[in-house]
Amino acid sequence: MQSTYWDGVLARRISRRRALAASGATAAAAAFLTACGGDDSDDEDGPAGAVAGDPATPKVGGELIWQSTGDPQAGLELIKVVSLGVYNMAGLTHDGLMDFAYGRPGHPGTGIEVEPSLAQALPEISPDKLTLTFKLRPSRFHNGRPLTSEDVKWTYDTLAQAPESAYKLHLSWLESTQAPDASTFVVKTRFPNADVLQGLAFYYIGAILAREHHESGAAEKTLMGSGPFKFVDYSPPGVSRYARNPDYATQPGKPYFEKVTRLGTSDEAKKQAEVLAGQVQFSSYSFRGPQRDEIKKQRQELQVFQYQSPGSGSVYLRNDLPPYNDKRVRQALSIGYDRKLLSNLYDGEGKPDQALSRGGEAWEFRGPEQLPRADLYQLNVSEAKKLLSAANVTLPLKVTMPAWAASVTGQRALDEITSITGQWRNHGLVDATVVEDTIPTSGPRIRGDYAAMQWWVNTTSSAPGVGIAMRNKYFSPPGGVTPPTMNIGIVNNPALNVLLDKEVGEFDRTARIAIFRQIEELLSEEMVHTSGVTQGELAYFVDPSVKNAQVPRDGFNAAAPWLKHWWFG
Repeated sequence: MQSTYWDGVLARRISRRRALAASGATAAAAAFLTACGGDDSDDEDGPAGAVAGDPATPKVGGELIWQSTGDPQAGLELIKVVSLGVYNMAGLTHDGLMDFAYGRPGHPGTGIEVEPSLAQALPEISPDKLTLTFKLRPSRFHNGRPLTSEDVKWTYDTLAQAPESAYKLHLSWLESTQAPDASTFVVKTRFPNADVLQGLAFYYIGAILAREHHESGAAEKTLMGSGPFKFVDYSPPGVSRYARNPDYATQPGKPYFEKVTRLGTSDEAKKQAEVLAGQVQFSSYSFRGPQRDEIKKQRQELQVFQYQSPGSGSVYLRNDLPPYNDKRVRQALSIGYDRKLLSNLYDGEGKPDQALSRGGEAWEFRGPEQLPRADLYQLNVSEAKKLLSAANVTLPLKVTMPAWAASVTGQRALDEITSITGQWRNHGLVDATVVEDTIPTSGPRIRGDYAAMQWWVNTTSSAPGVGIAMRNKYFSPPGGVTPPTMNIGIVNNPALNVLLDKEVGEFDRTARIAIFRQIEELLSEEMVHTSGVTQGELAYFVDPSVKNAQVPRDGFNAAAPWLKHWWFG
């Protein structure tokens, strides 16, 4: 099914890019854009995007009450802290060069296609695949100032280079930027990057910022961009409000909602009650199975968008420090707990997972039972003790285990790590003290600054730019890895480095999948971090009064600019 979809997408895109012949970059540019999953169409919604029975013309009006995952917990600024929650909110107030094409009918909710937003079209690509040139649409910030290529340049230069930026590591592939005129923006990459379009699209990065707003300090408490909605206010924990931008120049006529209110409580019972009572028109919270099923039973009229979730989380280990620099220790920890017990936390729907979650359908990642070392994902306490004895480890290992508090996204993440550490303790392997933290306080540890092991989410396989995300997470440069780093396990494996470099520069889909399979097997054998289970079935709910709606799998977090395409019927 996935192959059929991609075959159709790729076939129709090649014809669109034949116009690039006049630039002298035909073959390279067409291959680049095709492999990256770009879509240079600028299709309007309305009749073409509407569901049968919807009004022929979108209506302007109404207030969307949006129930999201939780409170960002770290203020509102978009440079100093990596926060998917703040980007969730900024998807309303800001524009990116490109958006992901999902979010409305006609696009798969797990797709990685991108489409122009502030850009007039997808970029012109140089034959060596190192230079991308964007032409910008006329647009204005909410303060009335025209947005120019200098703003785009300042945004990316700041994110990639400023000492206070939390995004430098995310943009390690970026060599330089240029703004040769007000409507032209040029990006140069350090190496050919098959995920560069996804890396520049609006997701957990990519909001184009107004320099004066950030330098004045106003960005700490308010959001101001060129996007479809204007920021009204934010009342932590969780409630923020927005009003329609009547002068939205990027895509005139949009958005359609007059107001949006985003609710971000982490109280699952309250969230369920709000949906059942019809107090929200859109819920992007991922309910537990029984709560999800009860909502579906009681509110059968709701639009439901359901997906298999990627892996929930992993125990990350310092691969550079003893005893965790011995793969026998890492393997022992993996077979020291029963993933079936973790599945129970997800109502029996969770499936044992590997480092590259089977939830990454776009690139056909496998379940651990399909890997050569399937045995490393099955409980085997006696073998775990043999491995630890061979590595001269005195039992039990004593560690501190940082993990998210329940206040971040709910209780399930904390329940998972409590189950893992409880099983290790019961089996006499590890005596772990769980320390709860929040998104702001977890920043240093998710950049490699932790003592031995930690729990953290694992969404690498479902990242739109999966190849560059994988390279950032596991690659070791010639001088080695030192925190702060996105190589969270401080992994230094020469064979893995070769594969990571190879896959990120591979633009042929079939060849790239073959490389990913080698990486899956190497990560499994080395067990650079342990894995959990998938989270079962995600389900998002939308009131039937909302038209042109589709919630992508990643709708629970990160930017949601696709809301500008929805309306009330």
